[in-house]
Amino acid sequence: MTFVVKIIENPSQLNCFGYLLRTPTTTPSSHAFGVFHCTQIHANNPATFVIQVFGEQSPFSFIQFHPIFAHVLGVAAGDELVLEPVSQIPTCTSMEIYPETYEDWNVIETTAVVIEDLFLDQIRIVSTGMQFVLFVAQNVAVKFRVLSTTPADAPEGAVIASNMTEVLVAPRVQSKKTPIHGSINSQSGPPRSFADKIGDSAKSTILNQFTCPEERSRVLRILSTDLVDFDFQHLKFGNQNYIIALNEERSSMIRKSLVNIGKPSNQFLFLIELPQSSCNEYIQEVINLLQKYPGHCITSSPELHQFIECTTIKINYLTPSDVTVVRELYVSDESALDIDGDASDIDLKAIRNVLYQNFNSDDVYLPVIVPEDGIFVDLPVDGTTKSFRLESRHSHDNCNIFWPDSMPNITAVYPNDDTVASKRPKPSENVESAVSFTNFGTLNFSKSALRNQVDQIVAVYNEITTSSESKLEYRALITGHHGSGRSTLLKLIANHSFLENCVFSVYINCNGWKSKSVETVQKQLSDALKFVQKRKPSILFLDNIDFLNVNLDDEDRSKFVAKVYYYIAKALFSTPDVSIVATAKSIHDLPPALLAVDSKRLFDSVFEVVSLNQF
Repeated sequence: MTFVVKIIENPSQLNCFGYLLRTPTTTPSSHAFGVFHCTQIHANNPATFVIQVFGEQSPFSFIQFHPIFAHVLGVAAGDELVLEPVSQIPTCTSMEIYPETYEDWNVIETTAVVIEDLFLDQIRIVSTGMQFVLFVAQNVAVKFRVLSTTPADAPEGAVIASNMTEVLVAPRVQSKKTPIHGSINSQSGPPRSFADKIGDSAKSTILNQFTCPEERSRVLRILSTDLVDFDFQHLKFGNQNYIIALNEERSSMIRKSLVNIGKPSNQFLFLIELPQSSCNEYIQEVINLLQKYPGHCITSSPELHQFIECTTIKINYLTPSDVTVVRELYVSDESALDIDGDASDIDLKAIRNVLYQNFNSDDVYLPVIVPEDGIFVDLPVDGTTKSFRLESRHSHDNCNIFWPDSMPNITAVYPNDDTVASKRPKPSENVESAVSFTNFGTLNFSKSALRNQVDQIVAVYNEITTSSESKLEYRALITGHHGSGRSTLLKLIANHSFLENCVFSVYINCNGWKSKSVETVQKQLSDALKFVQKRKPSILFLDNIDFLNVNLDDEDRSKFVAKVYYYIAKALFSTPDVSIVATAKSIHDLPPALLAVDSKRLFDSVFEVVSLNQF
């Protein structure tokens, strides 16, 4: 029985089968109807393939495919196919398949069990040279090419897989980037993920891979760069800005999502969520690091002003309605346009080629984000290198993107073009205060200084850290005479807390406040508390908090000392979620104004470090 059908598409059918329907609204049947040789008609270079189809009763007028599978086959909605039945389909004893991109290979490494379980549910009929996809999740498809099948001499060139079929996956070796010559649309090198034959309808479906169906968010803390020791280039996630975190749903695959960091300005980038384990050694290295520091993330671009280490950020997943696909970019930077004073002299084709090179990769297929301040492209001009800024005219309330295999048109405009100038973003305000403090836990120090007191000091350290880990805020006082190791103990606490839990800390030697006004002490302490509070969990170390002599006969001086210490105590009490560790020679050298406020003790614990001459 030979018949002609029209193609319709349905993204909900996550497989590589065809479904025969009487009308476009007919519910697809799960009854196997047969295997057919399909030929596209009314096409200059007609696609041909063999697939398994499902249906109940003829006559049929339509065949339904998933849009991604349809475009892999080389057909699209509205095309017509001639279907001819295939009578002899031998059983496949073995096949060798090959991931189409390095990114597909990475997914395979982390989802081998899933793919093995899903294979027969999503495809049965294969032939040498055939391209197909496996849907490892709702919006994540991995693309393969069949290298060989056994037997190799099937009458129609197609075989049917069974539970006994051995599937061999040829490893994907990363290829070197091939320079692009000629037209921007020229195809060179291995095929890109979904880029060979994908049209707008399929890209709309693929966009779902990078977005969420509904609004949701998660909160993460940025891991200090001092704890990150690996080359981002090995991860193969492209050259756009991204954040790496563990998948909170404990999925077995890598998920890439378009997200928004939000205030103080819309910062769109990718969130790369990793599984709990991976066969890729570089990815596993990152997974191990993030498992050691739960609730943290790693940023690929520390230059972005939002990404201040040890701060907490709210990440908002984008929905499809939050994304705008741009089809035109504008060269609108005044410095770049100063080429003999004429925008028409700009080599737009060269700019497109550089853009193409920057964002096309055999390793990863991601939409390209157009930032609010534009994409910068460097191009040699008259013996020098000029930087061209490519901007979008669409509102940046949405995330503006384009697909790497569908380059937008590039248009040159004059510097006085008000329609472009009005769209340019205003300079971003610096989100960080001008006052900055070094993370005390990252500073190196010689632990040999502790060798004569190590047991006693470490015992104090363990008690402090155990108590502080059970509370969001913990305040401890360490006492000991000069040479007892008080200051060295602070370094040990800071260093160990940072390495074990990424605790951010700031150190202040209060002796620097001697002869300072109350207002100066207030401001410096306030700045430090605000700084560490943004980076919680955090500790503020106040060394030599007994910097003022409390045993004075001068009444005015005594009032001044009491005022300074009262403010310090009030400031420490009123700053939640920040631990305080202070040192003094003796608790008796501290005034009552510091030790208690409104009948509440400031310090939860007091520890004495025995001096060297007492050992």
